[in-house]
Amino acid sequence: MRALLSKVGPAENFPCCSTELPAGYTRGLVLEARLAAKLVLELKLRVDMCTPEPGQFVMLWVPRVGEAPMSVADFEEGILTMYITRRGKVTGYLHDNARAGFKLFVRGPYGRGFSAIERGRALLVGGGTGSAPLHFLAKHLRNKGVDCVAVLGFKSADHAILLDEMSKLCRVEVATDDGSLGFSGPAHELAAKLLSEERFDMVYACGPEP
Repeated sequence: MRALLSKVGPAENFPCCSTELPAGYTRGLVLEARLAAKLVLELKLRVDMCTPEPGQFVMLWVPRVGEAPMSVADFEEGILTMYITRRGKVTGYLHDNARAGFKLFVRGPYGRGFSAIERGRALLVGGGTGSAPLHFLAKHLRNKGVDCVAVLGFKSADHAILLDEMSKLCRVEVATDDGSLGFSGPAHELAAKLLSEERFDMVYACGPEP
C-alpha cells in the first residue's frame, strides 16, 4: 500500500518559518508524502544538515504542535527520508497535514549510530519502523562490500515497509506476527533460526524489545 498523498503544490503552513531560526534548528521542506503502509507515513524532506551516520536520529519540530524524534531511513544529496508511525500528537499531525510544500524545523543528527563493520557478513534485524534505520545501514554496508541479510518483522502484511527498497540492497527475510507474510512469528525468532543455520560476523537490531 503506497497511497500518494502529495507531490506538488506549496503549503504555507507556518509563516514563522520565514523568520529567524531558533538556535540549533534548520528548515525542512516536504518534497513528498506517501502512506507507505498501515499507519506509516513516508516523508521526504529537503533539509540543509550534516550527513547523519546510520542509526542516528533527528528531532522534527512542528511549531504550535510539538517535537518528536525520528529515525533516518535515508539521506542523500540533502534529501532526508523517514517513516513515521501515527502514535501521538506530532505524528498524528504530520499524517493529517504533511504534504509537498509543508514546512517544519529539524535539528540533529543525534545519537551514537551503528558501528559499521568493514568486511564479512551482517545480519540486520528490524521490527516495525525499526526497519527504517536498517535501510540506511544496509546502503552504508553495501558500499563497503559487506554482505547483508535483513530480517524485517511486522504485525501483518499491511504494516510492512521497505521490502522493495531493502531487496535492492540485500537478501530480505520477512516475519509477521499473524503469518500473513513470510515467517509466522516475531522477527527475533526468525533471526535466531538464521543464526543457527548461517555464519554472520555482526548482528544489528532495531525495534521494540521482544
